[in-house]
Amino acid sequence: MIVDWLIREPDTTIDGILYMHNITQWHLLKKVKFLRPEHICQWAPGACIVTTNWPPDDTWKPEEKLPAYPGEALKEFTSNIMPFDFTTTSAWEIISKLKHLKAPTVLTARKLAKYLSKFSANGLHDSGPLTIILLGQTGSGKSSFIRTVKNMADGTQEHPIVGKDLSPETIDVNEFMIKDPDDDRDSVRLVDTPGFNGNVKDSEQLRKIREWLKKGPTSKIHGILYLHEITQIREIGSSVRPKDIPQPPGIFLVTTKWDDEINGSREEKEAREIGLQENLGFKKGSMRRFENTYESAWTILDDVRISPATVTQYDLAMKMKKLVGPENWSSQFIEMLAGFFGF
Repeated sequence: MIVDWLIREPDTTIDGILYMHNITQWHLLKKVKFLRPEHICQWAPGACIVTTNWPPDDTWKPEEKLPAYPGEALKEFTSNIMPFDFTTTSAWEIISKLKHLKAPTVLTARKLAKYLSKFSANGLHDSGPLTIILLGQTGSGKSSFIRTVKNMADGTQEHPIVGKDLSPETIDVNEFMIKDPDDDRDSVRLVDTPGFNGNVKDSEQLRKIREWLKKGPTSKIHGILYLHEITQIREIGSSVRPKDIPQPPGIFLVTTKWDDEINGSREEKEAREIGLQENLGFKKGSMRRFENTYESAWTILDDVRISPATVTQYDLAMKMKKLVGPENWSSQFIEMLAGFFGF
């Protein structure tokens, strides 16, 4: 519920966090996962624990109230533990102190939602890297997307080969493991796939993807990004229906080449985007723009982490098996995803 509220206005700046806690129940803090020693440093100094229900004759000595655990986790955090005695004066003292605490980095609603989603019922914190498959026609920008993310994340120049025109350079399925810039304990596994509508039959490209999926049958797929070049009139498939389907978890139609000034103005591209959305029946919330920037790429990846799908590679491979035969499989592809992921 909190995550859902945060992502309604994802770019809103969060200036502080107040965690309200009954002083007589310190032992329950060890059950709050984001207050564990390895997590608390991420929020200090922009977060405060506000204690309530103090006995009238008690003296404010937080160091005497903290047990061994989570006391150790909060040992250097005591200056951010403040009492609230249910008076207006007390409330404004807390707010005033919070205003003077400056977080080390700007915290947006999206970043907070991303962090909290790790500890939800379907959280990914202890289940390995976030795995996202990139699909799309040849030249749609899959390899460019991965190159942008990877080069900025690890400071290297290693990147997928980017094809020119309609000559596909991604011949086989390739994996790229990338550290999350917000938390180096987390990783994202991006899967680059051969492009469709190129010189190689779509059925052969789809077979390669299926064979890769079957190599890790129990591994989870958390998201699928279908990239489409906004400067191209080529359609993904006009038979994709029905319209007004709910937003799928972890699946986004990502439009690319927004920085290409030769093939149309910004206004023309925005008009094409609306037409593409209407043609495919996608809700606006299911579409994202890759602006050929590090920030726009990670925004998309963060959105997948916040609302991930949870299916196995084997299950997805078996579903794709039905599409290997016909050469016009692409017209059914997103319909297949819609049925498989339950949106």
